[in-house]
Amino acid sequence: MPCSSRPPNGPRHVGAKSAERVLDRRTLLRRAGQTAAGLLVAGSLGELVSACGGGDGDVDAPSGGGGSSGAPPTTGLPARDVAFTKGLHELGRGVYAYLLPDGGWMWSNAGLIVGDDQAIVVDTLCDVQRATEMLATVRSQVPAVARITTVVNTHADGDHTFGNQVFGDAEIVTTKITADDMAAAIPPSALQAYKDNPPPGPSGEFAQAIMAPFDYRDVVPTLPTSTFEERRTLSIGGREVSLIDLGPAHTRSDVVVHLPDAAVVFAGDLLYNGVHPLVSTGPISSWIAALDRIVALDPRIVVPGHGAVADTATVTGFADYLRWLTEEATQRHAAGMTPLDAARDIVTAANPYASWLAPERMAINVNTVYRGLGDDLPTALFPTLYEQMATLWKELR
Repeated sequence: MPCSSRPPNGPRHVGAKSAERVLDRRTLLRRAGQTAAGLLVAGSLGELVSACGGGDGDVDAPSGGGGSSGAPPTTGLPARDVAFTKGLHELGRGVYAYLLPDGGWMWSNAGLIVGDDQAIVVDTLCDVQRATEMLATVRSQVPAVARITTVVNTHADGDHTFGNQVFGDAEIVTTKITADDMAAAIPPSALQAYKDNPPPGPSGEFAQAIMAPFDYRDVVPTLPTSTFEERRTLSIGGREVSLIDLGPAHTRSDVVVHLPDAAVVFAGDLLYNGVHPLVSTGPISSWIAALDRIVALDPRIVVPGHGAVADTATVTGFADYLRWLTEEATQRHAAGMTPLDAARDIVTAANPYASWLAPERMAINVNTVYRGLGDDLPTALFPTLYEQMATLWKELR
């Protein structure tokens, strides 16, 4: 799906400015924590089945290659010129996105930041096979990288962390909240068992459909070795790399990775491009505020967690989606519709997002809006909400 963009005006040196949060962070985490507790107990299996984490919501073209250096880039592609094809794509000197189309369930993106002969990897994809392929591609196309020193996990979802083990003795960095959520998650072996022995009905059919390409038998949970709160600055080959926690939004903690000298942001699952998000933590107002903060960094390119490489126009458009979701669900709440009926009505009616992947996620997203309006509804993704999503998926086929 093409993404709108604007051409770069040469290299930019943008500081990672702080902005006021819409709500106090502790308040947001306390509100999100009720849902997180459900996710981390019975909900983790459903979360991993979807590989997209999410409580309480408010109302192949040429890929990058060649050498790298730690010097600031002198040129960079606009987002529209980065093909959405599998593999490594150079965004500026020493900055790469590793993309996995089509961006739907489990098909996530990763990043590579090079400084001198070392590199930082941003997220590690959805399983060992894909992470191994990414590492082989890096070695082949960016031979200047002698060692990957650091892995950054933007959030706890398995489709961004299940490849951690591939990167050996690299330091794995994330927030304390994300590290806690990863440690408490049901292991990949349980996900494989669910895939191998799915229940009858839509839930099992849905699981088979989204997990068929993936194998979790060799995934060893590999937890972060270094944590931070709020913000951390890394340095690689003299390049400054800012890690900024903008959660809770998609999950309880959502880190963006900002490379000021290249004007590039790796947004993790704070941004989906052409794919319905999984809005199961929130609140939505906090998510929109996080997107505003990404725009305030004035990046030339934003790499989403899923979908094609984007720019700030895409980020603004995704915030519009979240506002649209809130408005549509709120109208149907006022009309007395159940969350599942409302979700069905929203995705089957004419709407500006009809071409987006994974419309079945609307069952989860509407539930989150309804909870933000005061309804006492399930918060654990699995099994209740997962079953509703699977039902909607089957109806939409």
